[in-house]
Amino acid sequence: MKKKIIPLILVMAFITTLVFSPNIINAKTTKQQLNEVEDELDTKKDSLEDKENTASDLENQIESYDTKISNLTEKINEQEKNKEEIEKELEKSQKELREAKEKRKKYQDLLSERMEVMYMYGDTGYLDLIFSSKSFSDLISKVSTVKSLVSYDQSIVKELQEVENEINTKTEKIAKNKEELEKVIADLTENKESLDTLRVAKNAELTNVNGDIDDLNAEIAKLEKKKSELDNKIAAQSGSSSNNNYNSGTGKGALGWPTPGNYYITSYFGYRDQPTAGASTNHGAVDIGVSTGTPVLSPGNGVVTYSGWNGGYGYAVSIDCGNIGGDHITVLLAHNSSLAVSTGQKVSRGQVVAYSGSTGISTGPHLHFAVYCNGYAVDPLNYVDI
Repeated sequence: MKKKIIPLILVMAFITTLVFSPNIINAKTTKQQLNEVEDELDTKKDSLEDKENTASDLENQIESYDTKISNLTEKINEQEKNKEEIEKELEKSQKELREAKEKRKKYQDLLSERMEVMYMYGDTGYLDLIFSSKSFSDLISKVSTVKSLVSYDQSIVKELQEVENEINTKTEKIAKNKEELEKVIADLTENKESLDTLRVAKNAELTNVNGDIDDLNAEIAKLEKKKSELDNKIAAQSGSSSNNNYNSGTGKGALGWPTPGNYYITSYFGYRDQPTAGASTNHGAVDIGVSTGTPVLSPGNGVVTYSGWNGGYGYAVSIDCGNIGGDHITVLLAHNSSLAVSTGQKVSRGQVVAYSGSTGISTGPHLHFAVYCNGYAVDPLNYVDI
């Protein structure tokens, strides 16, 4: 019976050890939370990139519509001016036509009157003309004069009719040109209105996308803050666990100081009073006080795993330094004013990778220098050769 009780006691003791080892369990749970936050952060950043690309495409489309609308407006204005000129020309031609008709009617009336007189008097008129003649030559002259007057009237009326016909043809042509021009203007206006409608729709779509971008930026900022809190929490757990073997001095001197000649530390690794809203009280790095634009050097050989804007860290560079002393070491250099390397680039110890600044959540120019050992934030002062 005692033999059975002893193994049972050992099992219970082992379970109790697991239950009452919060550092181990909590550290694992926090790491899992961190992984989930990082995965969600990557997803949000991918979505943000997609939305930004969509916004860029929409802006290009709207710009294209603006250009086309501007060109159509120019053409419409030009055709409107042409229409004004044609209307003036048409008005002038119509006036000429009215005058030609009036003139032709006047001569037509005179001719009709003369023909009517000749018809009424017939041969008697000619006899009167003959008997009133003083001589044969005078008679010939008078007969010839009458015939010439009638012929002249007829030719004048004919010429006036031809002029009237020409003016009428010209007027009809001008009116037709005006009609065609009005159709061109109507088509151009319709195209412009269609583009205006499309532009309004694209602007509305862009407004929605920009709203999504704002929402994603806000979500990313929250996730960045949560990530920072989890990093610091893991660092605190790591500081009291056996994961931080370097506290005993192992691996000292494995990394170089990122700002040679500048060793003023404004905030040490570990717990601290919150320096500004959004900053962590459990500081998983050391802050080096340097002026903006100071060259920031890579503490070791490695590969840049991230170079860009990183939420509260501002412009940051992450470098995977590989295995050092049997542990996987990565570093983070944050709050820079500008970056000198890109993601995926290989760097050497002492190479300029950034220039210090005060971007992100920061109270002033400084360099946030963080070291991670096997994924846990540790005190950088235990790794550098100063």
